[in-house]
Order: sequence, then C-alpha cells, then structure tokens
Amino acid sequence: MYMKVSFFIVIILILSALASFCQKGKMKTLSGTVVDHKTSLGIDSVLITTRTAEYSSMTDKDGNFTFTVPRKYVRFKFKHIDYKTKEDKVFSANSYLVIRLGKLKRFGPATQKFAIAWLPFKLL
Repeated sequence: MYMKVSFFIVIILILSALASFCQKGKMKTLSGTVVDHKTSLGIDSVLITTRTAEYSSMTDKDGNFTFTVPRKYVRFKFKHIDYKTKEDKVFSANSYLVIRLGKLKRFGPATQKFAIAWLPFKLL
C-alpha cells in the first residue's frame, strides 16, 4: 500500500519538475529604462503591466526595470500618475529598451495635497 502511494508521489514530483522546466523556454525577460520625454531622466515607480494586467513590474528609483513574462505577451502598458500612459509592442527580448513618457497637462489648480471629510457622529 505505502509502496503504491510513494510511487505515485514520485511520479507527480517528476512531472511537476518537467512541466516547470518546459515553461522556462517560453519566458522572456525585458529590461530597460523609463525616462522623461524632455529631460531624459529616469522615472521611478512606473507601473509596467501586460495588456491584460496579468503580469506587472515597477521601475526602481533610476527608472530601470527587469520584467519576466511568457513569450506570448508583446503589448505592455507603462503607467505613472504624472505621465501619460503609454502602450508599446515589444518583439525582441534581447535588446535594452528605453521608453519615453510625456508629462500630463493639468488644468486648474493642482496644489491640493489632501482632502478632509467631516462625518457626523453622536456623543453617547
């Protein structure tokens, strides 16, 4: 009885290791820098996602990123609160990417840092 159970456990472990080994060939690693369109300085905290938002990564303080995704993904979105969202097609995983984002144009006063809400309550 124990022999059969241990045999099936060994088979399952071998199959799962084989499946993970096969997946490595289907992955690609993208790396690059996201920079400001005008100043060419790196932008930190840019969210990089696949088109379906299934996979995501974020740039470091210098705007650099490394992103590993399955090979089927070729469209990526680059989002930041102060910049226009950019969607790009990436076909080669071997080259170093430089993504340029343009600033958003804000209308009206943009000086409000926080908002305060007053909520009614009763004292007991």
